Amino acid sequence: MANSKIQTSTLAFTGVGACLLSMGCSAGMSNPDSMDMTANGLGHQSEPQTQCPTACEPHTCQAVSPSDALITNWKDIAPGGMFVDDDSYANPSPNWWESFFGGPYVYPAIDPCSDGGLPAYPLAQTTAGKWNITGRVGAWSGFGLWFAPCSVDMSAYRGVSLAISGDVGETATLNFNVITSEDSKPSECLTNVGMCDPETNTCAAPGKKLPIPSKPSAPVTILWSELSGGSPMDGVDPTQIVGFHFSFDRVDWNGAVTPPFPVDVTVGSIQLVK
Repeated sequence: MANSKIQTSTLAFTGVGACLLSMGCSAGMSNPDSMDMTANGLGHQSEPQTQCPTACEPHTCQAVSPSDALITNWKDIAPGGMFVDDDSYANPSPNWWESFFGGPYVYPAIDPCSDGGLPAYPLAQTTAGKWNITGRVGAWSGFGLWFAPCSVDMSAYRGVSLAISGDVGETATLNFNVITSEDSKPSECLTNVGMCDPETNTCAAPGKKLPIPSKPSAPVTILWSELSGGSPMDGVDPTQIVGFHFSFDRVDWNGAVTPPFPVDVTVGSIQLVK
């Protein structure tokens, strides 16, 4: 299955004010078991670090829904790629943080807030008009979108459409997963997000293998109904989505890639489809 080693992470939208507004959160993730694919683990950002995440106070959050089909076209966005619901970061709605928003991440990444060592093969990203992911894959590696401020109800739509192309290695495929609350480990910050007990279940996200063209082409549409292999819930519950995730192929069960290979992926507009 495409998600066989994509173990979903703790879902913690911590330090939303300091962390997201500064776009300084990052995570040098080395394997899917430790991935934090949310606002407390944004991965590498293209702009300098200004603040580090602060501890959160556990609380219950209210699920949100996108106001329209467009998730982002990478135009009116914050430094580091954060997008808001009405796609107008320069002139956001009052209390925009109470509505749907999100941003991109890559892993492994250089984390200026971590005292740990540097990853051997960090990925980097830029978000100037498009989302570009570059680097060398030598271990568990990937990229994705985190969503906030809670789980997101996308049940008004049948799936997602995006333009994606580039060099992803000799397999010319990526593993695509939709991260849901049901298949994620409990959040340390959001007490009603993350329903999978890792003591009794393998927490894994439903997904599929996605062919990636080497040159720009027509957008690809991925329906929720096409994704499977999640645990404990096999398919996608579109009322409980917390992120989208892509991982590179050719990684063995020990998380190694021999030999490492270069990648250069471009993602354009991302929108939901009826």
